[in-house]
Amino acid sequence: MAADDTGVYAGLGGLGGRAEAWTPGGRLRWSHTFDGDVQAVGALDGTAYVGGHFDRVCTSANVDKFGDCTDDSRSRVKLAAIDADGDLTDWAPQANGIHGVRAITADPEQEAIAVGGDFTMIGGDAHRRIATFN
Repeated sequence: MAADDTGVYAGLGGLGGRAEAWTPGGRLRWSHTFDGDVQAVGALDGTAYVGGHFDRVCTSANVDKFGDCTDDSRSRVKLAAIDADGDLTDWAPQANGIHGVRAITADPEQEAIAVGGDFTMIGGDAHRRIATFN
């Protein structure tokens, strides 16, 4: 879970995974389904940074009995970002590894996020278990 001035964010597991955002008053703002568990969420300036052991973000909530997207999907390997309006952003650094990203933290003062997990490469560059973005 994560929170910022715009609301609360959560990463969920299960059949496929989900990332969701709520207003400070508890109203659901958006929900996105992934083809694997969402294990980490960080929030920075209204954008949710999502990590897990997924490879794709589904364009609908529909998944099959294995958790795979049944409708169209977008490639986001282990990392994705969703803006304040609930739209998937172009940010797609593509991490490797089976278990993927397990932790995300945001630093508003530095306008940066840090991710940690079971990966050795992000965006084709060596990042052994930790990477920062700003």
